Parts: sequence; structure tokens; C-alpha cells
Amino acid sequence: MAKKILCPDCINRVDPQKLYYYCRSFGEVIEAITTKEKKNGVKCRTDGCNNAHIILQICPYCYKNENDINIIPNEFIDCDTINLNLIGGNCSGSTNYLHIMLNELSIMNGIVTTPITAQTKETHNTIYEDIYINHEKPPPTVCGYTESSIWKLKNINKKKGNKVFTKLFNIYNGAGEDYCDMIINPQIERIITESNLIIFVIDPLEFDGLRNSLNDDDYQTSTFDQYAQSSKIRFNSLNIISNVADCIRVHRGINNYKTIDMLVAVVFSKMDLFFDKFKVDLPNVSQINPHNRLGHFDSKDCEIVNKEMRAWINNFAPSFITLLDANFNAKKCKFFGISSYGSPPKSEIELPNEILPHRVLDPILWLLAEKGFIDKI
Repeated sequence: MAKKILCPDCINRVDPQKLYYYCRSFGEVIEAITTKEKKNGVKCRTDGCNNAHIILQICPYCYKNENDINIIPNEFIDCDTINLNLIGGNCSGSTNYLHIMLNELSIMNGIVTTPITAQTKETHNTIYEDIYINHEKPPPTVCGYTESSIWKLKNINKKKGNKVFTKLFNIYNGAGEDYCDMIINPQIERIITESNLIIFVIDPLEFDGLRNSLNDDDYQTSTFDQYAQSSKIRFNSLNIISNVADCIRVHRGINNYKTIDMLVAVVFSKMDLFFDKFKVDLPNVSQINPHNRLGHFDSKDCEIVNKEMRAWINNFAPSFITLLDANFNAKKCKFFGISSYGSPPKSEIELPNEILPHRVLDPILWLLAEKGFIDKI
């Protein structure tokens, strides 16, 4: 039996043999195919259609009528898919991080990234233009947004003969507000439970101890003061982690006394605010990552960074560490410190003149190394 694929639109598992087929020329939808069609390929059954084969597959759960067509890219059938759930707390900068990370990944030696859908390409190009050309902050992720960003990754360093090691990267970038409520949207529940990787993006200014360690000038352009007055947002990372863990436990049947065994990257953003003040505490986190120069993933550097960040956060927010370790397997959970821009924005809208991302690739390269996509030492 063929392995079921995940429809990126409705987040339901679908048997590839039960997909519907769609002819773009005539709009015909074929809901059931014959044994001969399975063997020779599906052709449009409309008289006069010159299409040799129907190459567009659609999800039977999504399909309602000819005006509601959600196409499943061929890559979901042909490639091994990694489903990543990137969850950012309010004002953590998760949208900035995602697209800056994707841009940095695209220029990494040996890695080829390709957007699979027109929407993925358009969204990424728009945010790239905001950040790198207009030097303006892109808008935050809106509540209820569930559309995924779909990328094909190729690692030419692992080429064997005429085959290039390829993965499909299906990324859901959720708004923190959607994960703070005890009752989570059913579609977001499916995103949580179907993901095999999670990245939590946390604003360190959320924690009183860290925020109070800085002078007003150090974070005057941070958006924290703007949302700190809301009791619903205060310490939202704790709510998010707790609700995500509860959702996974319920849908996967995991008892409360067991930790969840999955890869989790805990990413603290805006770290450029803290490097000068905490050089002694963060000597390695404040240095550039060695992964790009080495051509593979440096596990030793990753573990040093993980220990530094864990110890640093534990000094200021021990309850965060306690909650995380009570829910997720600490051996599969790594801490990272990144800065998307490299320095604070000039204002609430205007970004620095030069975008110098700091360690933004660390989390994703660790996840890709754990999945065997890149080599590690």
C-alpha cells in the first residue's frame, strides 16, 4: 500500500491511489480511474482535449466543485516530505526569521532551494523585498493563517550518479495568538499533530529578568512595550508550549508522565540586544556559526550553543526550562540564539541599513542534519 501523503491545504492524510485528477484545459475532474489508467497514465476524457495526460492531482477532501480546486504538487508524491511547524510568540519576529533563513539557505554552498507553489514564491519575494530592498519590517503573521510555504531542497554535495538527494519542505508558520488559546482551531490542531519537526521562536524580552537587564535605549525599537500590557500575551511562550504539548498528547495518545519524543528547536530571537552585556555567558552564541565554512553541520558547536543558551535562560526564566523539559524529550530539544537583522531596527518600521543575519541557519541545519539531509560531524 502506498504511503499516505499530507494535503497541504486541508491537512488530511490521503492515499495517493485515491487522489482525484484535474484537466486544466477543460476543467474535468476524474474521481475514479480505471486499472488501465493506473498503468498507462490518466488522460482527459473530454472529447477534443489534446492533453496527453492529466498531470494535476487534487485532494478528494478539499474538492467540492470545479470552482474549488486545490492542486497537490507532484513533489508530495515523488519526494520525502518534512513537515515543519514554525510557531512564533507574539512579536518574536518568526515571519522575518523564516524568510531570512530561507534566503540564507538558498545561498549556502551545495544547497538548492526551489519554491513549489506560486503562492510560496510570491509571498517569499514580497517579504524579501520588504526586508532587503525597502528595509522595512514585513507584517506579522495574521491569526488563523494556515497556508504552508512549500520548498524543494536539493543537496548536490550528496549526489550519487545522476540522483541528487532531495527533500520536500512543507512549512507552516503559525501566529502565536492561534496557539495561546486552550481551544485550538481544528485545522491548526492537525498542523500540530502532523508535523514531525517544531521550531518555537521566542522573544527573550518576554521575560522580565532579561528585559530589565537592558537599558531603555537597548530595546527602544522593540515591539515588546506595545503588547506587554495585554495579560493574554504576557508569558505567551509558556501558554504556547503547554497547549502544543497537550494537543500532541491527545492526538498521539501519549500519557502525561511521558515526554514527547520529537525534534524541537527552541529559537530565541533578537539576541543582538544581549551580546555586549552577556559576552561572558554567551561566548559561542555571539560568534558566527561555522557550518557554512565547513560544508557540513558541526554537532560540537551546536551542543556548546545549546548548553550556553539553556544555562542563560535558566538564570532568568527557570519556569520556561521546567515546562519545556516536562513535555519534550530534552535529548531531542536544542536551544539556539539568533538575530534576523544582526542589529536592532532603526524604528518600529525601518530596518538597519545592512541586514546581517546571525546564526539564523543553526536551527534548520540541525533539523536537516538529524533527518540525514546534510552531513554532520
